[in-house]
Amino acid sequence: MILNEDGTFDLFMLTGFNPSLTNLPVHVWVEDTGGKEAKVLVPLSQSYPSTIDDTVVILVYPEAEIVSGELPIETFELIKKWVDQNQILILKHSEGEICSIDLWKEAVPL
Repeated sequence: MILNEDGTFDLFMLTGFNPSLTNLPVHVWVEDTGGKEAKVLVPLSQSYPSTIDDTVVILVYPEAEIVSGELPIETFELIKKWVDQNQILILKHSEGEICSIDLWKEAVPL
């Protein structure tokens, strides 16, 4: 995970999706690096910048699973569905095969 020295996320290494792009009830960030270790981050705080302490981390591959933090099951199930239907794109993006703009264009909302 790409963190600054103060524990905040390096936003230049993340691609943000607001709810209007995903139809999710929360904002999500897709990590720009990591290959098969790609992660989706869900900031729980509306404060900026988000830190690892107030962010849920969801591993993308082999299937979406929470590796840090907690979410209501209903919210996680929606994020899992979005991640599953966009998994190939997220992994291609994480491996550098497509850029953030392509991920925004091609990702399928719920």
